[in-house]
Amino acid sequence: MSESVQTHEPVLVLGAGLMGRLLALALADAGHAVRLVDAGPADGSGAAAHVAAAMLAPLAESAITEPSVVAMGQYALTRWPQLLAGLVRPVYFQRNGTMVVWHRQDAHEAQRFSGLLAQTGRALPTLPRPRQSSTQPPWSAWMSCACSSVSAVSHSMLTPRAASESISAASSWRLSSWPSSGK
Repeated sequence: MSESVQTHEPVLVLGAGLMGRLLALALADAGHAVRLVDAGPADGSGAAAHVAAAMLAPLAESAITEPSVVAMGQYALTRWPQLLAGLVRPVYFQRNGTMVVWHRQDAHEAQRFSGLLAQTGRALPTLPRPRQSSTQPPWSAWMSCACSSVSAVSHSMLTPRAASESISAASSWRLSSWPSSGK
């Protein structure tokens, strides 16, 4: 029977974007020493979290990805509030849904998209069902268009930059730049 060898070396996490910071925080919370290394600045301004729109839309993503990715995204919708609740600073998160809108001339693409949503729904029967509407949305008059839409109530928004900053504020790890400027 082999014994576990305990080391006091920190766990090295490469990449201090939102996922790297979440991983480092989880490791630190579990009692590990963590060293977080990133090629960008320590404030994370080089990470996607500083420019990403942060729409969590797994059902809409089904138009371009396989059902397993949609299922992971659907799980993430329940996981994000849990992750954010443990942070020291508030992070904007809402779960109000998404409306996908198209012009009449895009009807063919809309049919394709609706077919992909239906296909994903058959593959993942636990997903919320989108609602389709051919009525004019109230804002269509000022857009000067005839539109149709699909609403998907399972989508959310969060501010990834604030999440990244809040994770850093809660952290006990050391962030290093790589390659390091010091020799």
